[in-house]
Amino acid sequence: MGQTASSDRAHGLSRLLRLVGLVAAGLLLMSCGDGSGEGPSVDPSRTPVLPSSTAEPSSTRSPDNADGTRTPRSTVTVTASADEETQPPSEAPSESGGTSDTASDSTEVPTWAWWLVALAILVALVAIIILVGRRRRGGAWAADFAAVGDEVAWFTNTLLPQLVAAGSLQQVAGGWAVGESRVAAAEDRLTTLEATAPDDAARMRARALRDAVRRAKQEVQRLVATATGVVPTADLIAVGVRLEDAQAAARIGMRSREAQ
Repeated sequence: MGQTASSDRAHGLSRLLRLVGLVAAGLLLMSCGDGSGEGPSVDPSRTPVLPSSTAEPSSTRSPDNADGTRTPRSTVTVTASADEETQPPSEAPSESGGTSDTASDSTEVPTWAWWLVALAILVALVAIIILVGRRRRGGAWAADFAAVGDEVAWFTNTLLPQLVAAGSLQQVAGGWAVGESRVAAAEDRLTTLEATAPDDAARMRARALRDAVRRAKQEVQRLVATATGVVPTADLIAVGVRLEDAQAAARIGMRSREAQ
């Protein structure tokens, strides 16, 4: 009876072990079938990430190692973009080509420099024309002033001495009537020369001589009109002296101008 119970118990245990083995074998087969059927998924659109050239080695010592041995642990991370790897290196500019371009640029004269040269030449030509024209006008003016000076000299050295030498007031009045128009014409010409003088100095000389001729003419007119009985010889001589001084000053001014 005891042996029968023991054999039944052993027989049930062996059946249980076989059942457990069958279940384990089935699970193992199922897991193997799932792993062989599908592999890791790969996304072709992803850009491969390469390991970075920067290495960060790190070694740590495990506190759990009783024998004090070190467990090195290094981590290397390299990240590089596929665009950077595929991009070709930039070509360095040719030194010879850059040098030749620089040399040609440095030797080439800019356009504005030629314009400046042309402008300078134009200004010089205009200045020369103005100077030549002014010199010509100045020469013509000097010739006219010299001609008027001859008329003033006639008044001083010819007409006034004739009036002084006259024997009567009637002769003085007659001589003055003949020469007065010529004196007035000289005054008018000096007025014109004052207006057309080439510079201020010439204008002042013409004005001074014109004023002297005008005063002399007015004084002679007064003497002829107011004289009674006797020829005003002294007064006529004084008029001639003052007019000669003015004419001498005008001649000095003209000589100074010609010397310049």
